Amino acid sequence: MMASIDDQKMKTNNKRSQGRQKIQIKKLENKSNKHVTFSKRRSGLFKKAGELSLLCGSKVAVIVFSPTGKLFCFGHPSVDDVVRSCAWWEEPVEDMTYEELENHLAMLTNLRNKISVSAGGTNKAPAASDLDLPMTMSFCGNWSSGLNV
Repeated sequence: MMASIDDQKMKTNNKRSQGRQKIQIKKLENKSNKHVTFSKRRSGLFKKAGELSLLCGSKVAVIVFSPTGKLFCFGHPSVDDVVRSCAWWEEPVEDMTYEELENHLAMLTNLRNKISVSAGGTNKAPAASDLDLPMTMSFCGNWSSGLNV
C-alpha cells in the first residue's frame, strides 16, 4: 500500500519547466549580454542596499561603474552624506562651530590613539606616510568631490 502512494506522488510531480537554476558565475564576453546582466544586477544590488538601510537604519552607499565606464550611485540618506562621513578629516575647520571643533579634535585624538596602539603601543605615532593614510584620504576626497547624484 505504501509503495503505491509513493508511485502516485512521483507520477504527479512531472515538472513542466526547469525552475530556478543556479548559473555559473563567469565573465560574459557578449557585449549585449553584459549590458543586460549589468542593468538587472545593478537594480537588484541597489534594491538590496536600500533594504539593508531600511531594515537596519544604516547609512549605505553603492558606487558602480558600468562596463562602458558610466557611473551609477545609490545612497541612503545620500551618497554624498555617506562619503562625507568617511572623509571627516577633510572638512575645513574654519567653517566649524565650537562643538564641531571639539568633536573633530576628539575623533583625531581617537584616530591617533588607534594608530599608536597598532604601531606597538608606543607613545609616538608613526608617520602618516608609513601607514598609507594620505592615499586613503585622497581616495575618499576624490569620491566626495566628484559625485553628482
